[in-house]
Amino acid sequence: MFDAAARGDVKNLSLLIKHAGLKKNLCDFDMKTSLHRASSNARLLAVSYLLGIAVDPNMKDRWGNTALDLALKGGSLYHMYCACLIHSWGGTLGTLNGTAEGEKLFSEMEKHSMLEVRNLVDHLMAKEYDLREPVRQSEQEILQSWEVSLKIIVRLSETKEKVMEGSVAVQHAVTSVLEMLRNISASLIPYLSQVPMKGSKQGTDLISEFDNLFLALTEAHERLEM
Repeated sequence: MFDAAARGDVKNLSLLIKHAGLKKNLCDFDMKTSLHRASSNARLLAVSYLLGIAVDPNMKDRWGNTALDLALKGGSLYHMYCACLIHSWGGTLGTLNGTAEGEKLFSEMEKHSMLEVRNLVDHLMAKEYDLREPVRQSEQEILQSWEVSLKIIVRLSETKEKVMEGSVAVQHAVTSVLEMLRNISASLIPYLSQVPMKGSKQGTDLISEFDNLFLALTEAHERLEM
């Protein structure tokens, strides 16, 4: 059960709890629950599932960490989404409570809305990520995927000025580029929860480049359609 939660394998996690009769608040030797394991690994769908079946969000592990502590300490975008979800279900801080680090991380979490989280959960479920075991990939494979995506975005950025000229003749090209960017975005979903955003210039640059380019191209596309 703990391994399934750590992998974000919601299908097997639910089978173990519903049909194998394992207690939902069961702890491992470090006093970690499945919610602890899912939170520390930024498994958003597993966190959502466990909270939905009323797993206690405030149980503490051997070191006094709650699931919210582990999510906030994770440092990636998906960790922050998990933290938002846990907090919305009544999750509180353990070891981070009353600390400067806790205040800083909590402030970072509050920059994200529950609407973002709900939309992402809906998107992941629509892709049926909750119904199949996640593909396990090495850190090297993950970083290579980020590098490839960043190179594609850089190449697309080089054409941005021409696209922004507003010629009707490039409308089809803009549409194609936007579709390509949407596909890149979808392909990044499995990696966002595994590559730390905090302290990772590569990850931060990728998201920044993607957001800026997508916004610029969307504006150009809307202008061309007027």
